[in-house]
Amino acid sequence: MPNLKEIERQMGRLSRTDKFTIGDMIKKLSSLLREDESVMAWVRGPNSLLVATENRLIYQQEKLLGKDSEIFPYKEISYVECKKKFLGYDIKISSRGKGKKIDQIYGKYHPKDFCVYVSELVSKTKYSDISKSVSSIKKSFGPYCTKCGNKSEKSDKFCSKCGDSLRGEKVAPAVGLNKQKKIEYKESPQENKKKTILEEGRENLDKEEDRGKRNWRIARNFSIGFLLLLILLLIAFNEEISSPQITEAPNPAVFEQTQQIDETKFVLKATESYAEDVIDYGDYGSAYEMLSSSAKPSDFDWWSDRKITERNTLLMGGITYEFVRIENPQIEGTAAKVDVKYRLKVQGAVNTRTKTISLIKEGDSWKIAEDVDFT
Repeated sequence: MPNLKEIERQMGRLSRTDKFTIGDMIKKLSSLLREDESVMAWVRGPNSLLVATENRLIYQQEKLLGKDSEIFPYKEISYVECKKKFLGYDIKISSRGKGKKIDQIYGKYHPKDFCVYVSELVSKTKYSDISKSVSSIKKSFGPYCTKCGNKSEKSDKFCSKCGDSLRGEKVAPAVGLNKQKKIEYKESPQENKKKTILEEGRENLDKEEDRGKRNWRIARNFSIGFLLLLILLLIAFNEEISSPQITEAPNPAVFEQTQQIDETKFVLKATESYAEDVIDYGDYGSAYEMLSSSAKPSDFDWWSDRKITERNTLLMGGITYEFVRIENPQIEGTAAKVDVKYRLKVQGAVNTRTKTISLIKEGDSWKIAEDVDFT
């Protein structure tokens, strides 16, 4: 079975919050995983861990009376479903006609991507099992004669009843069968009549003449089309030479307006990506890359742990928030401002808020000028 260091390497970089909340469950994985298994993907809840391996799902949950673990082999899973709720996501696993619901799922992998990945593993496992069963069924049946339907042994080459070949070989003469009388067939004089050498030569000449006419018509049509195209090209070339060339100077106002529209698209895209990562997904690794060099904290682990702790505290208190849209982009040179509108839900009550985000252009990319707190 894999050791603890190997499991942590397969799970990727773990934050301090992950190690604190599911550290004991990760240690227990070393006793649950088999020699031929590894951690392919994983998600977690406030007190639970769901791991996908090559052959099964392993679910662990911390309860008041201890830890509980369940195993779901892929060949017994009917479907895996992911739904967005107020407090993160819920994952439902249907196995052997029973459903298992896991609440408040989040983590390194997005829950929707995790469910899609597991569904693909389930499909591949079931398809391989079906192929093996079909091949075993085919091997269990002996050959049947395609002519009379009589069942024979696997070693037989010919049918013991009618003598027909069972393996596509030449049929051997059946022993003990009565010989049928030979039926004489007399052809009519018209059928026996053979073509003379003169008639065969005349038909060959007619075929060659038809082939020559067809080739000549093809060559004629191609030549006419080529000449017409050449004439049209010459006419167009003469008109281009004779007409005066007028080059209009580019309008500075139009050029500046077009460039402003392009910059607005980049600003809106950068702001929307940052807002969705922080508000909807809690993906602080991607949000960290969107910050400018002056706004990035020096210690990423400390910064991400603090953000995750604040988010978990809000979720456990029944407070959620979701991104709505971005409005009012304002660009001045290498600086910009955009309004982000989002909803804050507190125990069913919805409060719509607006936060103004400042951006700065570094090189060819727009970055968030300061760390924004949406709570």
